[in-house]
Order: sequence, then structure tokens, then C-alpha cells
Amino acid sequence: MSATTPDYNANVYVAVELTPSSLYSNTPISLAAYPSLSHAGNVGELTDVKLLSIPKNEWQGIGEDILQILREDTENVLRVYVQEQRSRKKRGDLEHEGGGHDEL
Repeated sequence: MSATTPDYNANVYVAVELTPSSLYSNTPISLAAYPSLSHAGNVGELTDVKLLSIPKNEWQGIGEDILQILREDTENVLRVYVQEQRSRKKRGDLEHEGGGHDEL
């Protein structure tokens, strides 16, 4: 993600996967109607996946509107994902929880 550590207690994060010809490829995504929505960087090394953040208290009222606007922008946006905080586990921790491998 970006250089700053995400604060999932205060913000909601949305990953936006861009089309190859997206206008947002070289510029941050900006939705003027929602000034509290900010660009938080790329997701890892993926230059075609941008991360946006918005304070949780504002997301409650306008989150669905933001998702709809992004999803309707099919010329620039392929997919939109609301990010969830996941705790990272060490490999050894997985072995203690039933072997650490998914069965096919």
C-alpha cells in the first residue's frame, strides 16, 4: 500500500482497479462531490490499483453513492473493492490451526 499505515479504526479504504486506458493511471482519483475522499496511494506495486480513503463517520452516509459512481465509470474503472482489515499470521500460527493448508 502507501507509505503510511492504514488506520482502519478511523477510515474506510476502497481499492479501485483501473482500465489500461484510464484517465486516473497517472493522476489520483478525485470525486469533487466528496472532498473527504482522498487518494492513499497504490496498492503495493500495482500501478493500476489505487487506494482511496474516507473517514468512517462520513462513509456511513455516502459510501454507497461513492461505490456507485466508481462502478459506473466503466471507461476508467474495472473493479472496486471495499478493503477489510485482516490480521496477518505467521506461517507457524497456521499450522496450529488445523495444518495451515486448504483442502481441494
